[in-house]
Amino acid sequence: MNSLTDNSIFDSCRILFGHEADISNAFLCYLQPSGVKAAFRQKALLTHPDRHIMFDEQTRKKYTDEFIEADRAYKLLIGYLKKRDNATLKKSATEFGTRPSNSARDYGKYYSGPLPSRRLLWGEFLYFSGRITWLSLIEAIVWQRKQRPRFGEIAKRWGYLCDRKAALILAKKRPYEKIGETAVRVGLLNLYQVNAVLFYQKLKQEKIGGYFIKKGCLTEADVNALFEEFKRHNGNMGSPFSGRC
Repeated sequence: MNSLTDNSIFDSCRILFGHEADISNAFLCYLQPSGVKAAFRQKALLTHPDRHIMFDEQTRKKYTDEFIEADRAYKLLIGYLKKRDNATLKKSATEFGTRPSNSARDYGKYYSGPLPSRRLLWGEFLYFSGRITWLSLIEAIVWQRKQRPRFGEIAKRWGYLCDRKAALILAKKRPYEKIGETAVRVGLLNLYQVNAVLFYQKLKQEKIGGYFIKKGCLTEADVNALFEEFKRHNGNMGSPFSGRC
């Protein structure tokens, strides 16, 4: 995809999933049509014009515009995912591995086959190792993001923001703009402060491996051993990795 298309995909994700969501290439990697449909249904319930027929004209127009925007985002993302999955299916299973088909039943199955001959994300490695299902991986990512402390809460705890300034940032936030970007634009935070908060936010989020330990799918010893295999695999693919599991 070119940069314009990349931006439109990321913007569409923020419209449906909210500006607090950590929209990234990893997010797109795990995103599935069922998740897009669920997010759109929730957005439609809040913005559909029929739900605001008793409001004044300005309010009706506001929600109508938001509904149209959400509908466009939904169609764009569904089209993107269809192209992505079709392209994936055309790749050799031995060279790149394979994701489950769009069948809900397949998403609940365990993978059996060789590891893809490419660098993998930690969650992907667990799936392609046959230890978790793709559905459980999606659930783990959702769980992980829910555990992550909010940007504003961290900034206030560190004394970067007070309640009044945090409210001002929310009021000044533009469509598609992240909280940190707004804070810098209006002069309430600098780039160093924003990056420090983002780094701490990711540092404090729960580990993916911890989810499967809590669920009883894997033991701590399993996770540690698999993580060593994961690092060796990516090292063999030209990408040594020593992050967290």
